[in-house]
Amino acid sequence: MTKSRRDELLEQFIVFYTAHPEVWRLFNRRSTELSNTRTKYSGKAIMEDIRWKFSRLDHADRTFKINDKFTAFYVRLWMIAHPDRAEFFSIRRQRSSVTKPTGKSGDAMDHQLTLEDLFDEGPDADLGERLALLLEDLPPEGPPA
Repeated sequence: MTKSRRDELLEQFIVFYTAHPEVWRLFNRRSTELSNTRTKYSGKAIMEDIRWKFSRLDHADRTFKINDKFTAFYVRLWMIAHPDRAEFFSIRRQRSSVTKPTGKSGDAMDHQLTLEDLFDEGPDADLGERLALLLEDLPPEGPPA
């Protein structure tokens, strides 16, 4: 199987997600709160809110940066964790799923996807299963340290 740029990004995301579970907790909490009062929202806006909150914390161990490329994975992970609210976010096929690891772009589909598309056949088929595994290994939630 040929590795795509998305596969590389997913590997990087998994490393970051594992090292910084507090980012997922904040993303999950904020998305859930907003989905109680809105029908649609932007994952990017939520991630910017999280960045702002981390910039306000004055802890030496909080010097990491949240890569923009990870937002799409956090959105999809939230959709898997909350299938009853999956339409809260609008997603499209990730361009990186059809881009070679060398960074050369291929033709990307620009139509809207559903939660089912993350598990059906196609470039995004295995993504849902791989992200769902992360939820199984999530440590219990507690306040950020």
